[in-house]
Amino acid sequence: DKTAGQSDRIAAILALEAIRDDRAVPVLMSIIQDQDDSPIIRGEAEERLSFFHAPEAVSLYITALQDKSADVRFWAAYGLRCTADERDISAALHLLDHVVAFDEESPQGWWHVGREAMSALGCLWYPQETTDKAGRHYVVTQTYLISPLLEYADFQRASWQREGEERRWQPLQQSTTLRLDPAWLSDQLKQQWQGIRFNVIEPQPQSLILNWEIDMPNGLLLGGLHRDGYGIMLTNRSYDDVLDFAVWYRSIISPEHPLRLYEWADSGRELRPGMTVDELKG
Repeated sequence: DKTAGQSDRIAAILALEAIRDDRAVPVLMSIIQDQDDSPIIRGEAEERLSFFHAPEAVSLYITALQDKSADVRFWAAYGLRCTADERDISAALHLLDHVVAFDEESPQGWWHVGREAMSALGCLWYPQETTDKAGRHYVVTQTYLISPLLEYADFQRASWQREGEERRWQPLQQSTTLRLDPAWLSDQLKQQWQGIRFNVIEPQPQSLILNWEIDMPNGLLLGGLHRDGYGIMLTNRSYDDVLDFAVWYRSIISPEHPLRLYEWADSGRELRPGMTVDELKG
């Protein structure tokens, strides 16, 4: 009911998700596809639709990932990652790669769309997916980002500016002088990990200018250098292996560059020069 207030409509969407009645699915899908509806409402419907793991949601999210609204694209990326827990989202591969490479628009209250789409893309690239006894597809990997800039929840907090008693959203403007030469980075990686394999992702992605896979103690670690020249994307099953890589990576980057390790949507963990894995865990 578009004559109802926005907060009332959001409350109704939340209630439909909470009771998990599948009759909500076509209602939510209708809202998402309505170009005349509020992007905030459409985004809320996208987020809540993901909890139903509806097979028809995948094609809807793919379409929404191309929407003119950053809000709608952002929640389409979120929805694809959540849907990937039980559904095959491989049809979104090329579009997710493009979004991770180029979409730097930030919807109000969140980080930019390309960073949000990283997790869904990472789980598509990772070669070890799982099917349970009932034949349901699900993903058990996680994607991380090492960055010299504020990302995810840190970017979100820094972008809310307080004016008296009011808060105003102003996306944080930031930059870094860190630019990694792919040839130099590949040499460093080869010195540290014998048997490392480069450019293993097929087709070669737009979003990464170098990618690799390493056999770590707890499994495969998939990594890549983002086309921005400073973001390191990592996907695997073991957090300990990610920490091992992060501490090594900190050791080869000049201390003049701050670095943080981010898990999708969380605050960053500072990577201090000289720190150990145990210190990072703590």
